[in-house]
Amino acid sequence: MSVSSRISSRSIIGWALAIVFVFAMTGYHLKMDYRGLSSPIGMDQAQIAREIARGNGMTTNNVRPLLLSDRARHAEEVGKELDLENFKDTYHSPLNPLVNSIMFKLSGADYSLEEEGEQLSSYGPDRLITALSMVFLLGSIGVAYLLVSRIFDRKIGAVVAVLMIFCDLMWEFSKTGMPQMLMLLLFMVAIFFLYKATENGELDLPTMPWLVVSALFFGLLALTHWITVWIFFGVIAYALIVFRPRGVAALVMTLTFLAIISPALYHNYQVTGQIGGDARYVIYEGLTGAEGGGALMNSFNIEQVQMKGLASRVLVESIGQLNNVVSLMGAIFAAPLFFIALLHPFKRPEIAKFRWGILLMWIFAVIGMTLFGLPGKQLSSNQMHIIFAPIMAGYGLAILAVLWSRVSIPSELPMLRNGHLIIVVLLSALPILLGIMKTLSSSGWGQARPQYPYLPGYLVYLNEWVDDDEIIVSDMSEGVAWYADRDAIAIPSRMEDFSEIEELVKDSGMSIAGFHISPLSVNLPFIDGTRNTYRDWAPLVTLPQRTFIDQKQTGVKLDKFAYNTFNMMFSDMYFWSNRDRSNQQLNPKTDGLKQLELPKKEEESDELESFDPITSEGKD
Repeated sequence: MSVSSRISSRSIIGWALAIVFVFAMTGYHLKMDYRGLSSPIGMDQAQIAREIARGNGMTTNNVRPLLLSDRARHAEEVGKELDLENFKDTYHSPLNPLVNSIMFKLSGADYSLEEEGEQLSSYGPDRLITALSMVFLLGSIGVAYLLVSRIFDRKIGAVVAVLMIFCDLMWEFSKTGMPQMLMLLLFMVAIFFLYKATENGELDLPTMPWLVVSALFFGLLALTHWITVWIFFGVIAYALIVFRPRGVAALVMTLTFLAIISPALYHNYQVTGQIGGDARYVIYEGLTGAEGGGALMNSFNIEQVQMKGLASRVLVESIGQLNNVVSLMGAIFAAPLFFIALLHPFKRPEIAKFRWGILLMWIFAVIGMTLFGLPGKQLSSNQMHIIFAPIMAGYGLAILAVLWSRVSIPSELPMLRNGHLIIVVLLSALPILLGIMKTLSSSGWGQARPQYPYLPGYLVYLNEWVDDDEIIVSDMSEGVAWYADRDAIAIPSRMEDFSEIEELVKDSGMSIAGFHISPLSVNLPFIDGTRNTYRDWAPLVTLPQRTFIDQKQTGVKLDKFAYNTFNMMFSDMYFWSNRDRSNQQLNPKTDGLKQLELPKKEEESDELESFDPITSEGKD
């Protein structure tokens, strides 16, 4: 057998094994380790996608107090009425919800639970969103292989693809509902064309068509997450340095980029009066240490937010990113070696130049992540390190190959000749392999294990307890909006703001149905958890844990919501209702569940027992 045929057969076997492993990993994450969406921001984008699929446009059922007050002020300025039933979203970038909505539409998604009668049943659209994210991940692997193979060789390209397949963080991002895998795909395509332009520049071939296409994909990247605009700043800096005549390429790319994102900016301006829309508050979230909610978005106006210790917070955030760069890049250990590759004199000028472009993009990305923050670190919605991991790993493997080649290794030992690649793959694969072993050894794996406490089988009750013209105040408003499919407002930071919220809701033609309190709040430590997070609302949130509440602690009596309509199957989830909902039917699509039986005053009485949620005293 010839050498070429042996190489060909090994390649076929290798690719066959890779394909088998890809299908195995996809099946594992969609079935054995499937728990539904794992991120509140992912759920928030999912419910927006559902509204788009229903023909309601870019509207949201999850209303944040800060955006409610801001939108009310804007409506008053332009002489319009606030419409809570058609609350336009400009907080999220539009592309990910739009893509998910197309998938919902094409699949004919059924928004009921997958298994009727099962309290721990799965929510079908969760799986669709996860599957689509995994398709984006697999597409990214293919583009990364083509790009790295073009820059270096097929061996390094294949190893980068294997590292991505073994990257546990990428698979975990696929299950969040956040747009990182779509971002990864768009970024890989954008830099593929950017490298092609760099290559053509060295060969005195046309570069402008490739730069325009690259800018187009960077524009789509920005529409997926506005924070990626920082990456484009690095692209423009690179274009100013590398391409001739200076400034022309950068100008053309900027105009192309603006042409792609301008419709979304115009939409933001129409809805909020600001081209940044509600997304402009995201930077304040980073500066205050919040993300997707918390103290900032639950405040009724921006003046209520404290930004003490801003300088130290920015410093700590930037240093933290550098300290944790390996984990933020998905434990792909070859990726940080990119910084060593900056010192190597590559013979091909396009390879040498392109690494500085990657560095510029990454530096600007770090600046953006420092300002916007990385709460949740690895799985933060602002995490951009992960999309740089494949291309940086390509350069890292290249410099590692140079160093390894200087070690005297007998030519008859092919395993040792590729030892550096084997070591990197094994180290990078360790986290995901340990996770799989842990899951398989557990008796609790399987799809009847949703993300606690976002349990669709329990949240769906709220859909039947609440009418279309009612809105719920909740500590997990994104979960109520997605799984209960009802309008929800996050609990405001200050109780004194509640009366204003109530008036705005009333003016919009709706009413507040009650307060939904979940284990997110009930199970918080009282002193350093509930008190710091909810302050004025602590008596209401901690009521299930306490036997007496001092009315003087709040000064506000919530006697309008006196009915404790709690979930009999889930004792840590409460719904303080504005009326007796004992006659409400539960989810009619769920078998084996009877009408909810609420506490009564006395054993022989058929009247609903009413509670004051502040004093815990029964009402006559």
